[in-house]
Amino acid sequence: MDSDSIWKVGFSRKASGQMEEFKKKLPKIRKLVLTLVKDIEKNGPYRTNWRKYGPLEHGKRIPENSHHCHIKNGRPTYVACWSIENKKVKIISMVQGRATLFARFFSEEDEKLLRSLEGF
Repeated sequence: MDSDSIWKVGFSRKASGQMEEFKKKLPKIRKLVLTLVKDIEKNGPYRTNWRKYGPLEHGKRIPENSHHCHIKNGRPTYVACWSIENKKVKIISMVQGRATLFARFFSEEDEKLLRSLEGF
């Protein structure tokens, strides 16, 4: 992938609610998710530099061309999953144990935090 390319990253609706919950209960996890998003936007969706990065096998609830990585190891482990379509990346889920969350758009606060991570 061309490192100069800019990738558009979005979230499904349900994950927006989870990101709001992360803001209050798990701010470190929220920041890690936003750091991953910034990395994908800047460097593309193939994030081999993130722990346990790899493709996901297409299935009933998993879109084609989907990938994942661990954003936090240990207990509980948090895993981010995303799919790629036409130079757009959609975060399709973040998983903690067996709970899955989906989201679609950034809030203004998320945008500010992403801008503050420019030097990442």
